[in-house]
Amino acid sequence: MNAPLAITTHHKIAKVIRTEIISGLIKPGTEIDEQQLAKKFGVSSAPVRDAIFQLNIEGVIECKKNTPPTVAPLISEDLRQLLLTLMQKIEIQAISSQINKARQADIDSLSIIFGCIKLHYKHNQLVDTAEAMIDFHKYLVDMEGGDELVNVWHPIVMRLVMNTDYTNINPEHFDYYKAIIEALTNQDELAALKALPKSLGFLS
Repeated sequence: MNAPLAITTHHKIAKVIRTEIISGLIKPGTEIDEQQLAKKFGVSSAPVRDAIFQLNIEGVIECKKNTPPTVAPLISEDLRQLLLTLMQKIEIQAISSQINKARQADIDSLSIIFGCIKLHYKHNQLVDTAEAMIDFHKYLVDMEGGDELVNVWHPIVMRLVMNTDYTNINPEHFDYYKAIIEALTNQDELAALKALPKSLGFLS
């Protein structure tokens, strides 16, 4: 009976910690105090430990033997470019495979996420805008490979967003998200693949 609550709690905690890390509120190299977090969220150590484990899988937190978990360090420019290339390759594969298979429900879901992107930006919520943009790309990947492919893609993206200046986000990026939705609707692979790299401009 308590399992769903535990899952919900640890995902909620992970989301808060993740947002604080990618927003820069918690700096790279910062030690994560499990007991302090449990007190902050008013929970036992178990869901906090599960949240840390989840963020470790995502590459946001590093867990090493006999040392406290710490926020992952910033990556070099060369590694950032490599990860960005890998992210693009995964999404190119997803779009190429799904261009003739996308359901109307998928188009509608992407349109809703796109609406959230614009709404967050309108209210100057840049971190929320970036997270919604990531959700858009995650949906594209999930359409192709489900959890298995998302689990490969997600740690790559998390390391990238930790190195992102969110002031780089501007409305010009949004045109490419709209273009991807239109391309999927029209089954236009060339247009979708042309818009994809530019939609990732906020990570460049």
